Amino acid sequence: MKFYTSTNEIPEEMLKGIDLTYPQLTYLPETGILYDNTYNEKTVPIISGGGSGHEPAHVGYVGSGMLAAAVTGPLFIPPKSKNILKAIRQVNSGKGVFVIIKNFEADLKEFNEAIKEARNEGIDVRYIVSHDDISVNAYNFHKRHRGVAGTILLHKILGAFAKEGGSIDEIEQLALSLSPEIYTLGVALAPVHFPHQKTSFVLAEDEVSFGIGIHGEPGYRVEKFEDSERIAVELVNKLKAEINWQKKKSK
Repeated sequence: MKFYTSTNEIPEEMLKGIDLTYPQLTYLPETGILYDNTYNEKTVPIISGGGSGHEPAHVGYVGSGMLAAAVTGPLFIPPKSKNILKAIRQVNSGKGVFVIIKNFEADLKEFNEAIKEARNEGIDVRYIVSHDDISVNAYNFHKRHRGVAGTILLHKILGAFAKEGGSIDEIEQLALSLSPEIYTLGVALAPVHFPHQKTSFVLAEDEVSFGIGIHGEPGYRVEKFEDSERIAVELVNKLKAEINWQKKKSK
């Protein structure tokens, strides 16, 4: 049993609840913007965002040493560019604003529009596109390079660097060197369930899907679940192949 009023109100009610629970966080109603009202204006603010339904991303990472603000859209739909722009304005203190974007077409469209407008207003906005996913398309074997779990590492590392006083130029350089070195691969044991809708894909109770997307995009293989060791072997082997993993040489 799940208790909610309507699917359209889930993100709004969630964000209002976070605002009431944590005094250091402020929600701007009907914008999807949650920001840290205690963030140090002498440092460069980091912001990110995306569709809701992936919690704790991204609102769960707003706070000291991570994000100054996050912008949330409807379920699995990125926030509108106008709200992203409002978030940039909200945290801008003249030192520039750094934005972390997940590599999905719809996200890129909305964030790029907001960044372009902010720059037209004279705000120094830099960004990095998170593309850590090494899953491949099962039909053409092209790598997908979606921005998924590795995005959180960018939140933490760049946020901590900004807190220590890194300039907008230094943060950008760190992001450009860091992002290509982050690799992840997703696994699903159950499909995504939307209220009053069919599941996003079909997966039997005894099956596992490798390379699944965070919105339920198909993975590259479905097989019977054996044990956690089998999953670990698959993930480690794929990561090793991607990054040319080598054993540490003994001294």
